Amino acid sequence: MATLIARISDDMLRQYDETNQTVIYENGEPKLYGILSPNGNCVFICPKFILIGEYQSETVNQNIQFHNIRKLNITNKDLLRLSAYKPEENSRTKASFYGYVQTSHIDINLLEQQCNAQHFITYNIVKASALPQAINNLNENDRVITIDTDNRLIDLFTVQSGSLNLLNLGGEYFNARGSNLNDLIALINSLSKPKPNLIKSINRIKRALETSSSFVFKGFSEYYNIVHNKSLFSNDPPDGGGTEGEGDEENDDQNNLPFNMELNTILYGPPGTGKTYLSIDSALVIINGELEPERIDNKREFNRLQKEGRIFFTTFHQNMSYEDFIEGIKPIEPNEDDGYLQYEIKDGLFMKACIEASYDYIKNNFPQNEQENQIRTFNQLYHQLFEQVEDQGEIPLETLNGGNVLASVTEQGNFSVKHNNGTRTYTVSKSRLEPLFNAFEDLNEVNNIHQEFRDIIGGCNSTAFWAVLNAIKNLQPEQNDNIQPIELSYIDKKNIVKSFWKNADYTPIDEDLSNPFVFIIDEINRGNIAQIFGELITLIEDDKRLGKKEEIRLELPYSKQNFCVPPNLFIIGTMNTADRSVEALDTALRRRFSFIPMMPKYDGLNEDCDGVNLKSLLKKLNDRLTVLKDRDHTIGHAWLWNKTTIDSLKLAFKDKIIPLLQEFFYNDYEKLGLLLGDSFIQTEVTVNNNLFAPFERGSGLRNQYANKVVYKITEPSSWTKEAFQSIYINQ
Repeated sequence: MATLIARISDDMLRQYDETNQTVIYENGEPKLYGILSPNGNCVFICPKFILIGEYQSETVNQNIQFHNIRKLNITNKDLLRLSAYKPEENSRTKASFYGYVQTSHIDINLLEQQCNAQHFITYNIVKASALPQAINNLNENDRVITIDTDNRLIDLFTVQSGSLNLLNLGGEYFNARGSNLNDLIALINSLSKPKPNLIKSINRIKRALETSSSFVFKGFSEYYNIVHNKSLFSNDPPDGGGTEGEGDEENDDQNNLPFNMELNTILYGPPGTGKTYLSIDSALVIINGELEPERIDNKREFNRLQKEGRIFFTTFHQNMSYEDFIEGIKPIEPNEDDGYLQYEIKDGLFMKACIEASYDYIKNNFPQNEQENQIRTFNQLYHQLFEQVEDQGEIPLETLNGGNVLASVTEQGNFSVKHNNGTRTYTVSKSRLEPLFNAFEDLNEVNNIHQEFRDIIGGCNSTAFWAVLNAIKNLQPEQNDNIQPIELSYIDKKNIVKSFWKNADYTPIDEDLSNPFVFIIDEINRGNIAQIFGELITLIEDDKRLGKKEEIRLELPYSKQNFCVPPNLFIIGTMNTADRSVEALDTALRRRFSFIPMMPKYDGLNEDCDGVNLKSLLKKLNDRLTVLKDRDHTIGHAWLWNKTTIDSLKLAFKDKIIPLLQEFFYNDYEKLGLLLGDSFIQTEVTVNNNLFAPFERGSGLRNQYANKVVYKITEPSSWTKEAFQSIYINQ
């Protein structure tokens, strides 16, 4: 009995017949043919679900058919938390589009039962001294790594019937056995490629074990990277075939970028070399440590991280300014009780990224943050009063002089307050009430509410603000011991970060536990760098960032508030060298970025596109362009990628490549002819003197144009296979 394990991508799902519950696996791998017996089965890993089924037959063209197919509504990450799948042995299919047969049979019925029961295992590290107590909190088949008082990893166990048994994988798997966590960090740092995610995982373990007897891995990937990462350990993987990859953060084929990602990086190269494409992949690898096999899944993940505020994307242009990027004075919509246009200092996109990344940095490195606790307390109390007023429609609130005002709520989430028998309403907004809540611990100590309130939030109806603030303060005693967490808004995070930038002492951090954030700037060379970046030119340097040895905080010109760039914010720029050469960039910017060339790639291009070798064609064009122009004015591979027919090739030349070449050479058709050849350039007209108007007083200029030849591009309908071949085949 054996099990075929393979991935099925979105475009391969045509193999799956949901109605008849069958899958035809288009093998293409002769080594898999004839291995499965009638008792064999399959596990197919799809982008959004898992398919399991039983072997039925094989055809002469080596396609394997399975029937009784069932769908498990879990992803690959959850599959690796089902013990019946034998995750340590079968995780390697992550990076492989090709199937392999696992002779260690998988019980798919048990797999289905565990999935339906949501019986997911956890991966844990437990102090050896605490094992007797910890076993009571673990479930069947959970994995447990024991660790001693010196942070040395001892053994790898699985929970069986309430006791721990050594995990038997038929060979050495726990390669980290006997390693101290600090030794692992030193080993990682000695490697040629940096592995920040792996170091961060180990630091999370160390931090957790300082206050707890156990640590739970986020998932299989994090666990796998500690116990068996092929970049760290030289031992061979356990038997089972396939390609290493799932969870292996350092898998060269699947997860790694072709360069070491620095904090500030610019991808530069000719048009069509995949700079923007790779910037998206780079962002995902920085944050998740790996890529999904399917592009559509990577795009979904990229969009999700954008919505979560982990990835930011912008494109520079000639009108981009400092006010758009950092902060500037912008018009805002008036409040409900204002009848005029107002202006305020608004954050630019990079400021928003810095706020989000800085908050994460503060939360993970300074968990006991008093400012955050105070904001969470205010949010809870404000929310409670808001719900109370919303339920009743309108309630009376006591004023400072012992009277009452009536409070209701607005659609914008604010309070609307009016005096008894009054008609005018006053808006009490959450954003303006919060500074008062933080400033006055005891309202009885306020001597002049009109002056003291206005000193903090500017012009307001102090009676209305005092009434709402007093009602919130009166809720505080009964809520202090049981405050339910409410998600912080951007304004809340901004207040925490701004307070930290202003008041926190300089504290260098050696082990940064924050999560990475990414800011992508497409076409970075199309903007006025000095105008857009301003003082950021200094602050984005690695060692000038928050928590670094040469940390710099400065005062911004508009808000007059302190500002610092966080250390967990990666900046990725892309630059088209055909628009402007690297040398033309601001020198100060060049010193602060690592430049990664993105040149045309020929491997992977179709070598038989209806008889045209696209690899040879593009290589020959770029060899000629390098001589006629320079390396910066070559053609990228993107426009010829996935071209399989002459018609698609014609369209690429007509709409993309020919217009680009005409721009490169300013319609110098002689050079275009040297580049493309006779099949693409034809004579339109030969000039004679009869073309020009009679002009007797001329100086002979007419004769200079005699017999001049005017060229034009041939019609795309004439571009045959032989025409394209003539570009790279010497006649």
